[in-house]
Amino acid sequence: MPAQNRGIFREFATYVGWLVLSGLVTMLIIFSVALVVFQTKTVPPAASLPFFAALWVATYLRLRKTGGAFADIGLTKTRWPTYFCYGALFGTAFMSAIYVALLLAETVESSMEILTGSIILSTLVGMAYTLVQSSTEELIFRGYLLNLFSRKGQGFSIILTSALFSIGHFWHGVNPIGWLNIFLFGVFASQLFYLFNSLWVPIGFHAAWNFAQTYVFAFPMYGRDSSGMFQLTVVSDNPVSGGSYGPEGSLLVSGLFLLLIALSLHLNRREQAIMEASE
Repeated sequence: MPAQNRGIFREFATYVGWLVLSGLVTMLIIFSVALVVFQTKTVPPAASLPFFAALWVATYLRLRKTGGAFADIGLTKTRWPTYFCYGALFGTAFMSAIYVALLLAETVESSMEILTGSIILSTLVGMAYTLVQSSTEELIFRGYLLNLFSRKGQGFSIILTSALFSIGHFWHGVNPIGWLNIFLFGVFASQLFYLFNSLWVPIGFHAAWNFAQTYVFAFPMYGRDSSGMFQLTVVSDNPVSGGSYGPEGSLLVSGLFLLLIALSLHLNRREQAIMEASE
């Protein structure tokens, strides 16, 4: 194996080791506090926020160790609210289109919940949680790893990191269509990163996707029920709707992602051609 390749995969192993170590230490502290202080073995989702924070710290320290910074992986300070909003609009529009399409196909039924104080509070908490969780995944896969493996080419990096992203979701259950769609999600998010040269766009897309799916439309997520601003019932459990597994198991999502990937690939190639022509 060439020295460059050994260096890339050695850095990959080192970075993953830092993530695992920081994550394990943080989870040990969280569960210890739950057992000793609160005398419970169950921790709410909000208790995992320190876990995600630890992964951010580990990534920051690894970047500093290798002479890099957050800006080097797309977390720039310029125009970040604009880029984040672009991604959030894409993610919201995508999930809204899925919602409308499944309603028209009569594979789901939906009605809006009466907005009580508890629903509004859970929605706000869910917004914060999905933002932290989604941004952490994007930091790792479309931030650090995509840029690391891009030394071997964009295509190689996109395929490899998207495959790793899909493998990282295997624990959600056996669903081949779901694994495919998570892979396609990774490919499209990577294309967004390269198209805008910013990690804020895929972060916004990912966060809005998860938030709209779970806390707005209340789609099932990886086979688990959700509660949101709407009450949704799956009428037809089939590969087109995704059924009880949720949109990740839908062939409709597969088709839309393939169209968006083709479009983003075309836009990326055109942008590269314009840049080369101007040099």
